[in-house]
Amino acid sequence: MLCHRKDARRDESRSDEKITVAFHFCEDVAFIQFLQNDGLYFCSRILTFKTEEMEKFVAWVEIPSADFDRAVKFYGSVFKLELAPIDCGNGEKMACFPTGEGAVVYSQHVRPSENGVLVSLAVPDSIEATILRIEQGKGKVIIPKTKIEAEGMGYFAVCMDSEDNKIGLYE
Repeated sequence: MLCHRKDARRDESRSDEKITVAFHFCEDVAFIQFLQNDGLYFCSRILTFKTEEMEKFVAWVEIPSADFDRAVKFYGSVFKLELAPIDCGNGEKMACFPTGEGAVVYSQHVRPSENGVLVSLAVPDSIEATILRIEQGKGKVIIPKTKIEAEGMGYFAVCMDSEDNKIGLYE
């Protein structure tokens, strides 16, 4: 167990036949540990969160890829980002977003999916211009630019990326 403090709120584990994911909470720090059942450690995250006023809720997003180089090129050109690929070893790669909020990743443990969690990303200019870049990058539009009916909330669109992940656009 990563947290030995007596004020730990809870520990949870989820297992399948290959991977165990353990969550350990102490005060305002969450430890997320990924272990293979043979005991080999392959990834760990330490997240901090505020208990009073939270500036943002999502701390980190990993967008899976089947073809890492293609996905890095797609997200770099669509969102006008400079992404620097990192080889993490064990066949895992990542290219972090410059905001520190996530990365395009490749690993044998993750697969792209159009039916997973929908991550909405802020567009660098306009939804229309971003959709053009998505289509140029072999992505496609699922839901065109749509006004969010809550006052002052802006617009959204939903698209498929080059890896067949469904992503949201927010303006």
